[in-house]
Amino acid sequence: MKILVLNGSPRPNGNTAAMVNAFAEGAKGNGHGQFHDRDERASDIGEDL
Repeated sequence: MKILVLNGSPRPNGNTAAMVNAFAEGAKGNGHGQFHDRDERASDIGEDL
């Protein structure tokens, strides 16, 4: 099974990030694929929030 996890929260260390990380760790522990962690923010590509 392939799983895609997206986190759209503007807080990289907030509650949503903690939930997403816990979910991803659980999926990894059950043998589900590769995970890539990328942090791209609108301000990084020249857009104002």
